[in-house]
Amino acid sequence: MAGLAGNRQAKRALPTNSRAWRALRETILLRDLYRCQEHGCGVLCAGKGQAHVDHVDGNANYIPQGMTSALSAMRPGTWANGSNAFATAGDTLPAEAGKTYCISAVVNSHRCRVLFYAEFLNGLGQIIGSVGTSNMEPAGLTSGPISTFPRGFGIAKAPSGTVSMAVRLRIQGMGQADPYFWIMRPMLSEVAEGATQPPTWSPGGNEASARWGVDVRADKKIAGIALAATGETSSFDVLADVFRVSSPSGGQRTEYSDGNWRTYYPNGQLATRMGYWP
Repeated sequence: MAGLAGNRQAKRALPTNSRAWRALRETILLRDLYRCQEHGCGVLCAGKGQAHVDHVDGNANYIPQGMTSALSAMRPGTWANGSNAFATAGDTLPAEAGKTYCISAVVNSHRCRVLFYAEFLNGLGQIIGSVGTSNMEPAGLTSGPISTFPRGFGIAKAPSGTVSMAVRLRIQGMGQADPYFWIMRPMLSEVAEGATQPPTWSPGGNEASARWGVDVRADKKIAGIALAATGETSSFDVLADVFRVSSPSGGQRTEYSDGNWRTYYPNGQLATRMGYWP
């Protein structure tokens, strides 16, 4: 900590006697359990004058140049070799059996291993498979071009019965003190069957095209619906012999089949018909 004393004020964006600075300082100290995050330090900050936090807020020393944030965490103290901690990223995501998926992320870690993966789930929420990176060893990097940071990935086809995916993260201890990890540009994407490399990273919502659909099959007969969109057009498709919209109580309804659209009175009698019929 001593090396910071000479330039503490120069690094601060707020006056040290301001209410905003004191509130920010207390937040950071509680967040990090009073342990210094400066590279090579890790000292438990017990004294009032010792607990400097200038280098913590906005610290980009361990992520690629040009980036300002990353998913990261540090576990204070020595973590036993082989001990695991897990995290789940939000809600499950829809997935389709038979399609191929790729999960990837840029990872930097110090004194711990990182596994970024997704589990395939069936309709009961049971795990029936997974796709993920290899168990990534510590890179131990400091800031530099993103091309110098390892990008882990895994590619796999969703097994039969898949309806959704859950994205998860596993951090594994190595018997060393204060393990720390940073994850950048996480991405889960559908890829072509046979793909061997991850696609170029893209933030969600900027895809050139997207598609959603569901279908049912029986005795080689297929029925289903599909939504598709590009940056210019969108479509809604229905594959069925008859498309019908009706009330749960019966009576009036509308339906389409054989090239014509029909509407019916509440008593079931045909009211109108439009389109082509023989």
